[in-house]
Amino acid sequence: MVACCVKALLFFINVTLWLIGCALIGCPIYLLVSEPGSFPYAELELIAGAKALCYCVIGLGALLFLLGFLGCVGGLAEKKGMLKAYMGLLITLFMGEIGIAVFVILMESQLVTYLQIGWNYLDETTKDVVQNQLDCCGFLNYTEYDTISLSCYENVTAPSTIYDIGCYDRFKEYIVENLVYSASIGGSLVFLEIVGILLSCYMQKAIDKKNDVEPFDSPRQRGYPDNSNRFRDQQRAWEY
Repeated sequence: MVACCVKALLFFINVTLWLIGCALIGCPIYLLVSEPGSFPYAELELIAGAKALCYCVIGLGALLFLLGFLGCVGGLAEKKGMLKAYMGLLITLFMGEIGIAVFVILMESQLVTYLQIGWNYLDETTKDVVQNQLDCCGFLNYTEYDTISLSCYENVTAPSTIYDIGCYDRFKEYIVENLVYSASIGGSLVFLEIVGILLSCYMQKAIDKKNDVEPFDSPRQRGYPDNSNRFRDQQRAWEY
């Protein structure tokens, strides 16, 4: 009964990971093939303009897709090899997330440098949409521009006042305002990963117990018939 519940829970978790993987693959592809300036939100426009970020998200989605497949098939068919691969990928993903979190916390200055390089690779249409919707100018501030775009002005029709805050600070404000939602999503994903690792370990133990693994040097493992029971019966007959 317990094994059936564990198998059902493992299946549910990995179907969830599989669906998340499909979404992470499909959405960036849609953003990449769409025309610049066609999105209603600046966040989507920024992601679409940062093609390297889209490719990274697609790679993460492919990894989650593979994890969901291995977990579902390995759990339902009780394939120990697939469960081992599934657990190994989950542990790798979990350690990678910890590394990224540590990098973001301890090395913010380097992160800002990398983000600014990505900002510089954006096309002008994407920058204008982001600056217009977020009421910001430039990555850090407007002084990085030789020629200031109209999207940096509060009133485009009569340009006079320039936004004095950079888009990086705007995004930091956005993240802080939505910190609860972001932490909830990240925490839920980490929880699913930890539960998946524990369930995978349990399933592997259950498979070993079910198969009643014998020593490698037993007669049956070496391909010889196991005559131990027949010899035992003959010995008992001699004793009588």
